[in-house]
Amino acid sequence: MVQQVVSNPVAVSGPVAVSGTMQVVSSTLPNGGSQAFIFPSDVQQVLGIVSGFSLQYQDGIDHNVKSINVSVNPTVSANTVNVQVTAIMQDNNKHLAPGTINFQLLAFLQ
Repeated sequence: MVQQVVSNPVAVSGPVAVSGTMQVVSSTLPNGGSQAFIFPSDVQQVLGIVSGFSLQYQDGIDHNVKSINVSVNPTVSANTVNVQVTAIMQDNNKHLAPGTINFQLLAFLQ
């Protein structure tokens, strides 16, 4: 698991559900990848946002796509947010094409 230390939080004001500071971070991970983000203070709430993804079969054969699964799953433990991602495509013959996912985290700090 890759770790990234995050700094420079921004003060939050206005009609928001939490108070304190907000930190936005961006990253790219492959299907099944995980990364830990360490913030300067405890995280009250976090939101994972998919900003893009890439999925492609590499064999040059036409595929009838059955499903695409793209997700960002953050979990909070004190000042650390662990992120697990999914980016995978499956055709009607159950051939899988794993991809990459670009995402942002909006972390509201105490």
